[in-house]
Amino acid sequence: MKILAGIDEAGLGPTLGPMVTACTAFRVPDAWEPSTPWTVLTGLVTGTPSKRATIPCIADSKAVHAKLGMPGLERGILAFIPTEGLHTRADVADRMAPDTARERASYPWYTMEAEPSALDPEALDAARSASRAISDCLAAHGAAFEWLRALPLYEEAMNDAFASGLNKSDATIRQTGRCLRHLADTFPTASIDVTIDRQGGRAFYHPFLMRLFPGDWIDIGEETPKSSSYRIRRPEGELRIEFRVKADATAAAVALASMGAKWLREWHMARFNAWFAARVPELRPTAGYPEDAKRFLADIAPLLADCSIPARRLIRER
Repeated sequence: MKILAGIDEAGLGPTLGPMVTACTAFRVPDAWEPSTPWTVLTGLVTGTPSKRATIPCIADSKAVHAKLGMPGLERGILAFIPTEGLHTRADVADRMAPDTARERASYPWYTMEAEPSALDPEALDAARSASRAISDCLAAHGAAFEWLRALPLYEEAMNDAFASGLNKSDATIRQTGRCLRHLADTFPTASIDVTIDRQGGRAFYHPFLMRLFPGDWIDIGEETPKSSSYRIRRPEGELRIEFRVKADATAAAVALASMGAKWLREWHMARFNAWFAARVPELRPTAGYPEDAKRFLADIAPLLADCSIPARRLIRER
């Protein structure tokens, strides 16, 4: 048995809102490849977003969101994470990112509920039914879904990283490193295969991994424009890592992580827009990307002045 994991992020490019990195983990037979969960779960999940589909879609989050919106992302996520005790979207956010509630609450624009905030009871029942079927199917193949964890990087923390000399790529890889350490610490005796969606043009990760796993021997597999792979020889079990271009199209764990990161980012932005809309009449919402962020910031400028909100708390500097 081994751990089959995936890591992806959402929100690297915007000017407003958090960047979110997410990680998923399956416990699977050694022979499983990154795409095997899709094959095993044929008929229970689909890799193609479609409004006619009656089963959850696990695919590139941008494609799922564009076709199915937040309900499509939510449907896929709730088919995997434990749903006991979940009643609102805030409950889902806290389950995915349990260690960040206090930091999130320090930003006033993430405290207002966006409507509707309650989970739809019928959708929740459907998710629980899908979750049972998925769990049973995985068990029949000697596998199990372990968890989905998300790690938001909030605006001021991102600006602090920039002030320390990091660029966007550095900030992203640091969050990826936190996920990798969490995997290694959570499954200390397991063999772990991790696929990570590559962002930007970085192709060489050996120095980064040496800093992350000091004292462990690291073999370099390949470092090409499309894939960079490494094997970390831990005393307890190997950690095999591949950074792959468009990994969410070929690795089910990455696709699910992509959906988790995108859902949490969009949930934050819904609260963000609700808070500002309650204070600025006729304000149009924003997704936070650079051009529209300029318009949004101009529209809320009087409020920012009145509330004395520091720019570095709200606006990413890069």
